[in-house]
Amino acid sequence: MANQDFIAFIHQKLKPGGYFHFATDGEDYALWVLRLMANDLRLRRIDAFNIDRAPTKFAQTGIKAGRKIWDLVL
Repeated sequence: MANQDFIAFIHQKLKPGGYFHFATDGEDYALWVLRLMANDLRLRRIDAFNIDRAPTKFAQTGIKAGRKIWDLVL
């Protein structure tokens, strides 16, 4: 799926006032997604610090490896 197709898919699935939550332990990947989404004027970034959720097994693996978990909410 191309970048623009992915963004269109997200918009199609979001309800008015809804949000897209993206989490990864890859800093480069997180920054790439943030830049990709920032170019779409229909989305706005919500600063989401201290997200209250249980870490997934993938997040736990990243944390154990010393990587930061990046939570992006748009």
